[in-house]
Amino acid sequence: MRIMLDTNILISVIFFPSNQTRNLIKRITEQNEIVICDYVIEELSLVIERKFSSRKPALKDFFHSLPFDLVQVKRNPEKEKYPEITSHTFHKELALIT
Repeated sequence: MRIMLDTNILISVIFFPSNQTRNLIKRITEQNEIVICDYVIEELSLVIERKFSSRKPALKDFFHSLPFDLVQVKRNPEKEKYPEITSHTFHKELALIT
């Protein structure tokens, strides 16, 4: 199964490590594939710059140690081509990619 991690989960895992977050990542990576969207990485970079700027190297180290697939997300889908996609349903469906 492919599991997408969002910005909040990544911040918890990277900057507030605990047994719970370590076990979470371990359990996910043992039998699943982690997926991270490019917009999550962008958002994560902005949050780190704003709140954790002195700890930027931790982000790089984390991504070097974590096996994941990077998914490029189309930012503004053409409404004529994809009328069923709205901001809300798009993100909801994205979490179900397998």
